[in-house]
Amino acid sequence: MKRIVNAFSKLPIRWKLALGSALLLFCLIVLYNSIQYLVINQWVNNRERNVMQSTAAAIQDYFLDNDEDIGAQELESSKEFLEKINEQGQMIRIIQKDGRSILVVTKDIRPEWVTSEFVQTSRIIEGRHGEDHLLIVRTPLIIPHFTGTIEIVRNIRAVDQLLNVILTVMTAGGIVAILLSIVGGMVISRQLLMPIKDLTNIMKKVEEKGLQERVKVYEAKDELSALATMFNTMMDKLEYSFRQQKQFVEDASHELRTPIAIVEGHLSLLVRWGKDDSKVLEESLATSLQETKRLKHLVQDLLAVSQAEASLADLEKEKIWPVPIIEQAIQNMVLIHAEVDFSAELAALEEIQIAITSNHLEQILLILLDNGIKYSTIDKRVNILGYINAEYACIAIRDYGMGIPDSDLPHIFDRFYRVDKARSRRQGGSGLGLAIAKRLVEKYRGLIEVHSEVHVGTTIIIQLPIAIS
Repeated sequence: MKRIVNAFSKLPIRWKLALGSALLLFCLIVLYNSIQYLVINQWVNNRERNVMQSTAAAIQDYFLDNDEDIGAQELESSKEFLEKINEQGQMIRIIQKDGRSILVVTKDIRPEWVTSEFVQTSRIIEGRHGEDHLLIVRTPLIIPHFTGTIEIVRNIRAVDQLLNVILTVMTAGGIVAILLSIVGGMVISRQLLMPIKDLTNIMKKVEEKGLQERVKVYEAKDELSALATMFNTMMDKLEYSFRQQKQFVEDASHELRTPIAIVEGHLSLLVRWGKDDSKVLEESLATSLQETKRLKHLVQDLLAVSQAEASLADLEKEKIWPVPIIEQAIQNMVLIHAEVDFSAELAALEEIQIAITSNHLEQILLILLDNGIKYSTIDKRVNILGYINAEYACIAIRDYGMGIPDSDLPHIFDRFYRVDKARSRRQGGSGLGLAIAKRLVEKYRGLIEVHSEVHVGTTIIIQLPIAIS
């Protein structure tokens, strides 16, 4: 039994489904046919017995209804009646107390097949003679001047043949049904498992060719179609993640290469001439220190990007009043950039809370304010406006600087992207600030958008969901 179970467990799912359904159908057919056969067999045998008992009762009534006293000799005259009610394959005998037959009427049954027997109570028994199946009914016959037994013997071989035919038909039908079930199970299981087979093949292709492969989604709205859709969605996210990782590594390598090359060049310069030239030594050390600080800031920005891309489940859930945080961020920037004129209108946000941590809101504001200040060359003004748009609290930060060309607008939130690369390097920008701000806003189910016009200024609007009390 263990071998069978082990062999079955090693079969493909397709065969398991086909054989499992066939085995289940086999059990149901056997159970149904067995019950049906037993019911038919019982009904047919009961019918035969009832017919024979009715015949015996009719014979008994015939003798009891006769007005004259009937003795053993007079019974001979009743032969015509018995022959009339007798049927094919049946024998009727009248038996005396000593067990001898005094009247025999038979059709196709020989008297010597069954030994005559006197009984005092009714009996129904079965017997066999060769291939013939005999049903025997014996009932007492008590009339004036005679006491004996009515014996009726019926050959029910035809009934057995009928039951055998029924059993054969049931068996053949069951076998055909099981075969059809195996074939149907194979076809259905093949159809059902086709998406899984496709999924397996796609996984192999992903291993061989890369993450761009996708599973064909069938029109059926079932669990397997949902599985295929989920797999494709997962692969889309995985491909996007790998693409972002690759881009991140390339961008980081590019950005780190320049300061490292500068430091390496100055160190080489020091090795060759800087030992004896104090001016070269001082200049090289100052430049190397500046580039080292830039490297430090770049690494910190990269860490900030990584933290910003953490899932929302990892972020601390908090409801805050935004106005004090905005005012504090503005105050911090005033201390650093006293030459900039900051103005704020935040009355619309006084009575609402937003779903974000205070640290992250301040980080977003400082990035956007610092970005506006960097690119304000002549008109050093920065306006902050707070307002409500449906279920969002909106904060708009407007500067009057150089503006952003239309060709650059789609890319300003990309990592390491700079509109004015030379100016950004001089000012120490890494090109990661807006990328960090965008990812933080989106992680809190918010939106960020930019409107800009060259030589007029730029407005960046962040929209964060209003917290439900």
